[in-house]
Parts: sequence; structure tokens; C-alpha cells
Amino acid sequence: MRGKAFLSKTLKSIHIILASGIIGGLAAILVLLSLKVVVDAAAYSTLDRGILAVFRWMITYPSFAFIVTSCLYSLFFGWGILRFGWVALKWLLLIGLFALVWFGLGPAVSGLSSVSDAGFHLSSMAERYASYSNQAAVTASIGLVFMATAILFSTLRPFGQRRDKESPAERIISAIVLAVVIVGVTGLMVSEQNLEKYRRMPIKEINAARIPDGVYPGESMIGNFVYRVEVEVKSGTIVEISAVDSRNSVYVEYARGVFSKIIQAQTANTDAITGATTTSKAYMKAVEDALSKAGGQ
Repeated sequence: MRGKAFLSKTLKSIHIILASGIIGGLAAILVLLSLKVVVDAAAYSTLDRGILAVFRWMITYPSFAFIVTSCLYSLFFGWGILRFGWVALKWLLLIGLFALVWFGLGPAVSGLSSVSDAGFHLSSMAERYASYSNQAAVTASIGLVFMATAILFSTLRPFGQRRDKESPAERIISAIVLAVVIVGVTGLMVSEQNLEKYRRMPIKEINAARIPDGVYPGESMIGNFVYRVEVEVKSGTIVEISAVDSRNSVYVEYARGVFSKIIQAQTANTDAITGATTTSKAYMKAVEDALSKAGGQ
């Protein structure tokens, strides 16, 4: 009995810490977004990198753990999902928050980082950049309301116990909800780990100085898609890179901003486009392949 009480208190403490971290992360994103009013546009990229880091480390990963601790409470400490009215409403808020973060705030934050890192926010994608900023501000604000309401429900526990035990139908519903949540969170975590493997993919340093003039094809495969490029070399210098694949995605569009970085650095081993790191790495690897097959050392 004491062991279960200790476990419950430990789980509750972790749950509160995670909730505080998520709230702090959402608030920090709003603060960083507001700073753009008082800084030069050239500094937006730095702010957007900070926003992406906050999103990843204070919201994304803690949200996974927060959902897991909620599942553990429901499974092992008798709260269930439908047994108490406030618990059912809290679960609706948590699922809504998770969807909001994954499908609303996440794409907005990644879009901001990608567009500003490539320099597109100063020219062709200024309107899209402003749209991402608004989307990030709105979704972060809604997320704060969701989290504050969930904490309020946990503290006040309104809409008390509906019945002593869940009915068989309610237990089935609870089991299905928990199974879907667990499978969904696990799938997203596995997907994130696979993407991290590609983000850390090494790129070789290849000197183009001895490559004869010409246009050289290269390719790389990430997941199920092959990224193809053509690299033009003149007088031992990379002068142009073009993508010849046909994949339609905004992240592909943003990732192509890495071509100017490669030309400036004269190596495929340069900084990826923040927020579109995986696709940037795919293009960097394709350029490496082109230079390697052309005889670069």
C-alpha cells in the first residue's frame, strides 16, 4: 500500500513538472514571437531557432511524457476516463492539446525556422512567414488556455464522480481510448527518432577544385523518396545547384535554400536549413554524391 502511495506521489510530481514545463514553453514562444516587434528582421532567424528549440525540448518531448503519465494514472490508480466527469473533460483537453501542438503549432514553428534560415522571409515568402507567425501565436495561446483549464480541473475536481464503477461499455471505451493514445504517442516517438537519425547523417568534405567543368547528377534516398540534383562546376568552383526531383512539399521548397549555403561554403558539408533539416540533409547528401562521382577528393 505504501509503495503504491509513493508511486502515486512520484507520478503526480512528475506530472506537475511536465505540465509546468509545457506551460513555460508555450509562454516562452509567445514572448519570443513578441520580440520581433522590436528587433531588426535580420535577427528573426536567431529568434526562430530559439522558438524551435523551445518547442522541441519544452513542449514536444514533455507532451509525450505528459500523455504517458496521464495514461498511467488512468490505468493503475482508479481514475479511469469516464468514471469522473472532470477526468473525461481533462482527457478531451489533452487530446485536443496534442492535436493542436502536432498539427498546428509544430508546422508553424518549423515553417518560421525554415523560411527565415533560408532568407526567404525577406523576399518571396514574406507573406507566408507572417501567416506562420500568426498561426504560432494563436495556437500557442490556445494551448496555454487548454493547459490552464486542465490544471484547474485537476485542482478543483469539479463534475465529481459519476458512479462507483465504470460500466462495461465505458471500460471498453476507456480501453480503446488509452490504446489509441499509447499507440499514437509510440508511433510519433518512433517517427521522431527515425528523423533524428537522418538529421545526424554525416556529410563528407569534398573539394571541387579538381573537378572538370560540367554538370553532374547526384542522388540520395531518405525514407521512400529519392532526392536528385544537378551540380554545375566551373573552374573548380560550384556555381549552381538545381533540384530535379518532383516531390511536392513546402519543406522541400524550404530545404532548397541549402543550395545557396553550399555554393557559399563550396562544400556539401554545411549547415542544414533549420526546421527542414531532414530534407536539407537529403539534398546535401545528393550534392556530395554528385561531387564524389565527378572525381572530387
